[in-house]
Amino acid sequence: MKSENPRAWLFVLPVLVLVAFNALVPLMTVVNYSVQETFGNNQFFWAGLRWFEEILRSERFHAALGRQLLFTFTILIIEVPLGIAIALAMPRKGPWVPVCLVLMALPLLIPWNVVGAMWNIFTLTGGGPGNSTTLLSIDLVKIALGQFDLGPAAAMSLIYFAITLAVSWLFYTLMTKDDP
Repeated sequence: MKSENPRAWLFVLPVLVLVAFNALVPLMTVVNYSVQETFGNNQFFWAGLRWFEEILRSERFHAALGRQLLFTFTILIIEVPLGIAIALAMPRKGPWVPVCLVLMALPLLIPWNVVGAMWNIFTLTGGGPGNSTTLLSIDLVKIALGQFDLGPAAAMSLIYFAITLAVSWLFYTLMTKDDP
């Protein structure tokens, strides 16, 4: 058995610092925008928790969140059993193993910009008619970039992040509750 070398962490430390910097600075900026009002020219005024209150009371937010959850759970109900079925159907030995592995890995070779372009075609309506098909993420982009309402968009993104974090924690807890 090999002993652990503490000097190995010196190779990982620059990456950890870079990731922490790239995650914490944008998060601090979003938190800053979520409690302020801007009227342009980089002039910010303290708004407190006003944006959070408005977003949490907004029917538009609740409707978009409901559509987002419905879309997410519908996709999961399809993808998880399908993934398990494909995994169980794959050969474990023989000449078809590498063929199946290559076929399963091919979608990973599609560049991210092609996937983005495909989603842009899919969401060409922009959530229309009205906001009837707008998901929370699309609504967030509309508010932030379309209307340039940074305060409400930042508050909405933090609420969205908290919901995502809570659901992820719930799934993690359920999946690991029987682990020793």
